[in-house]
Amino acid sequence: TCSALTDTVRELVEHRRGDVNRPPRYDYGPGISPINAAVLNGHTSIAEYLLDHGANIETSEADIASPLALAAGRGDAATVEMLLKHGVNPNALGRALDSGAASADARQRLIKHGAVDRVFFREVPPMHLLCISQVVDDRSREAFANRAVAELSRSAKEVGARIVGPLQLIYRGRNPRKPRDAQGDPASYELEVAFPVYEITHSLPPSWYYRTATSFKCAAGQTSGPRKTIDAGWHIVEEATWQSGLAPTYETREVYRKWNSFGASGNVVEIQCGLFGSTRAPAQVFRV
Repeated sequence: TCSALTDTVRELVEHRRGDVNRPPRYDYGPGISPINAAVLNGHTSIAEYLLDHGANIETSEADIASPLALAAGRGDAATVEMLLKHGVNPNALGRALDSGAASADARQRLIKHGAVDRVFFREVPPMHLLCISQVVDDRSREAFANRAVAELSRSAKEVGARIVGPLQLIYRGRNPRKPRDAQGDPASYELEVAFPVYEITHSLPPSWYYRTATSFKCAAGQTSGPRKTIDAGWHIVEEATWQSGLAPTYETREVYRKWNSFGASGNVVEIQCGLFGSTRAPAQVFRV
């Protein structure tokens, strides 16, 4: 029974000091990690016990899939919910949910926690933007973004600007897959903080500028939650772009439907990955 198995696991961990991340070894090689074995067999309580005692919530070297991917693939909504409550990244599946990555019940729970449900193609129309930009890296972007958002929000009316759309963080040259340069230092890129506004005729403070953005063809997906969830959402949108026969540009936008502060868990954002041309027309919805 599950109760007996739980008692056995507790005996191994608490009294025999078993390694909760060490997979068993067989003649043909190592097996899967203990937590993945529990998830595959539907033992949610054992998986949770292992997590409470230090099990790796992400993929281990011995595994080809994470506990979340296994639980979602089995349609085990209860285990998916448990993993999410323990802080697993809802975008750790690495692909959009409409690709069949989860059952309907598990999918709804993942969406609730910020997973990218689908990646779609769209063209953003031209718009006027009130902006502040700076060269940053992943360590300095939070402080700059929070300062720039506060400054623009507070003082836009003073220069005759009426904000007519959601906040945008526009990245140029950032590659989340390569956060460090060739010397091992954090890679630098341009971050532009911008608000859509009506046309401006007033003079602006020295660090501000006004520009008209041209139409922007992009692959897009919505996510929500802390920074790690949004960054994982970037990977999903970018991967869907490549899989659909398109190539991403150096510009990516985060359009905030809800903003609290940079990296706050309550943020709701649409990730927009710019697109180069393609030899074939993209599908309206990318499925990967």
